[in-house]
Amino acid sequence: MEVTINGKLYSFGEEPTVEDALRRVNVRLEEGIAVAVNFTVVPRDELPRVRLKHGDKLEVIHATAGG
Repeated sequence: MEVTINGKLYSFGEEPTVEDALRRVNVRLEEGIAVAVNFTVVPRDELPRVRLKHGDKLEVIHATAGG
């Protein structure tokens, strides 16, 4: 199964959770990060429970401070 993460295609052998997929591609789930699946933001406490499906698109957004 294939999932796109920040525009790059990744293959997984099964339907991983969002958290598992991000860890496998070395994305650190730290403060200031938001994750969207198919353009819908997933609350941080749901990342370990939401399963990805073939063709899903994830976007990982890093918050930055500015003024």
